[in-house]
Amino acid sequence: IGMAYSNPSGLLLSERLIDQIDDYLKLIDFGYYPTSALGAYGLTDQTAAAWEFIDYPESKKPLPEWPFSAVVILSNSYEGAAGWVEQMSALDPDRPIYLLVTAQAGPLLQPYYQSGQVAGMVSGMTEAAVVETLLDGEGQALVRWRSYQIGVLICLIVIVIGVILNGSELSTNERRVRS
Repeated sequence: IGMAYSNPSGLLLSERLIDQIDDYLKLIDFGYYPTSALGAYGLTDQTAAAWEFIDYPESKKPLPEWPFSAVVILSNSYEGAAGWVEQMSALDPDRPIYLLVTAQAGPLLQPYYQSGQVAGMVSGMTEAAVVETLLDGEGQALVRWRSYQIGVLICLIVIVIGVILNGSELSTNERRVRS
């Protein structure tokens, strides 16, 4: 599995992801590329491997060599994922592209999945928990989703208690005014 990122914080995020992946997978870090379009174009067009990046932060690693059996794009924004999908699907339409995106980016990226440019997509914690349940039952996404649900339930209970206490305080104040 090769990892390339077009976000400067991608190194930190990828290190966290690598720590959670099993040791039997071979991971190759391709490094940082200043724009998503440049990285995507470089992956599919090997003539771009000799390009010099003028006025951009320098990547310490050359563009990765093709071919890959598939491309998995992790993104927290529509713009980042769309740039990769559009470049890669135009230059190599036969290569499957998979998206792992946040719940906010998922609905905007749905047309890429419906058109066939993207072979599969998981959007947000809810879908990640469903996929994890279908695959092996219990995992980090499911645990985090349950924790999130419990947190929301506690917040709702606190709000209801606040409304009840505030309502009883208002009725007590109304009695004082009438007396």
